[in-house]
Amino acid sequence: QTNAFFNFEKREKSKVFSKIIDLRPPNLVYSETGTPEEILKRSGLTKKWQSGQISNFDYLMQLNTIAGRTYNDLSQYPVFPWVISNFTTDEIDLRDPGNYRDLSKPMGALNPERLRDYVKRYQDCSLGGLDIPPFHYGSHYSNSGIVLYYLLRVEPFTSLFIKLQSGKFDIADRLFDSIEGTWNNCLTNPSDVKELIPEFFYFPEFLVNHNKFYFGKRHGGNGPAVDDVILPRWAKTPQHFINTMRDALEGPIVSASLHKWIDLIFGFKQQGKEAVEAVNVFYFLTYEGAVNLDAITDENNRKATESQIDHFGQTPSQLIKRPHPPKDLDHNTHNTSPTLFAENGKRQLAIKHRERVSKAPLVFIAVPETQMLSNLSVNVAMAERVVTVDRARVAASHRWLDEGGRFVLEADPMLSQRRRVGIPFAPDLSVSSSLFAVTEDGRTVISCGHWDNSFKLTVIDSAKQTQSVAWHKDIVTCISLGRDGRTLVTGSKDTTLAIWQVHMRGNAHRVMERPSVILHGHNDE
Repeated sequence: QTNAFFNFEKREKSKVFSKIIDLRPPNLVYSETGTPEEILKRSGLTKKWQSGQISNFDYLMQLNTIAGRTYNDLSQYPVFPWVISNFTTDEIDLRDPGNYRDLSKPMGALNPERLRDYVKRYQDCSLGGLDIPPFHYGSHYSNSGIVLYYLLRVEPFTSLFIKLQSGKFDIADRLFDSIEGTWNNCLTNPSDVKELIPEFFYFPEFLVNHNKFYFGKRHGGNGPAVDDVILPRWAKTPQHFINTMRDALEGPIVSASLHKWIDLIFGFKQQGKEAVEAVNVFYFLTYEGAVNLDAITDENNRKATESQIDHFGQTPSQLIKRPHPPKDLDHNTHNTSPTLFAENGKRQLAIKHRERVSKAPLVFIAVPETQMLSNLSVNVAMAERVVTVDRARVAASHRWLDEGGRFVLEADPMLSQRRRVGIPFAPDLSVSSSLFAVTEDGRTVISCGHWDNSFKLTVIDSAKQTQSVAWHKDIVTCISLGRDGRTLVTGSKDTTLAIWQVHMRGNAHRVMERPSVILHGHNDE
């Protein structure tokens, strides 16, 4: 799929919309319209976040999207908060509030000494008789330069960074070299108040110089070469750093105060009197609607203004004009795992049941994701499931029965029909739970380890095979379905990992015929 972004003049935009609608293209989708504030109100996202139905990360991504932020525009890239403030110790205790940044304050207000300078600047601007509104900060927390600063080591951002710097890398001392150094600079440098980007919470690859670019040496060429990002001492690997950042973001300490940061970036403290009191006022051109570009008749003046807006930074659309409600921590039932896949590819589950549910030893047992997210307080039959597969490939779907708050397992009444998944396993294969996954609705088992190098989708109730995918060049030895229910990973004896997209076609799950990502470089399975 290819996306295109067209930037029409305001007068032409309505004409183009009308023409497209008149043509009635087959894939035309009417999206919800309204102001960002109205769209957020209608979405119900805030209540879902408060009750723990969606994670902190997902909620921030949704707010960014509604506020006009997108991965497709470096000048309006999604913005995320610094949450951890301790990057110096050998270990970090995420239960200690002292290891966290104060989310009720903008970055510029975290350092009391520097804060006084910003307050004085605002007062001087107010008294100086300038033609522009007073402001605290002459820089911004998010702009194209900041995004490229963080993503320097990953293409296409490397090439974009070089283009921004007139055909070469910036001097080594100004590059993103260290987490601790960047944090300290954001606390002390009078022109640096940058926040983070979403990649700090899911994408460890951006911290590693996989492409072996030569960025130069620090300290005027006499210091160490800039290479991989230097991690905090408490982070053993880039993956460990990202997991810790995500744990912190989703943990109770950040959850209890995240709404205060939302007030600053998207909410009632973004503009007006409350922004002044919070020391949260930026240069006027960063705000939506601050200048009408169509009213600027001088072409050079207009281009200069557009360039300033594009490179200086843009404040998100204001979504909320009253204090954002806090998260209800007492009823936070959302699974806040920092990774898409359960640790070790398996979910920890214990079930006590005295009756036999299989003639052969069980090798796989799972509770569908929809049921895990509701803590077994289900209200539809399809979610009341425990799925099992035994060594003979017989799949079964057992039910939970709620007896006065005590959950009892009722064995699958169709167990005697011995509904098998797939075809026989490869003869030299050790049969284990890593050969199976179950879709989030509990209807379909995905199996691998078959002798024909395939993985297969089988509907449990009917034992009907709905799809067989034979792409790997050897036996598929492991499989895992992400918590989103749409991301499938397979590993094979051919030493490749493949990432597949799962979607619904009618009432059946389907896997795309080719993987979206192929990972090489393993020496063995």
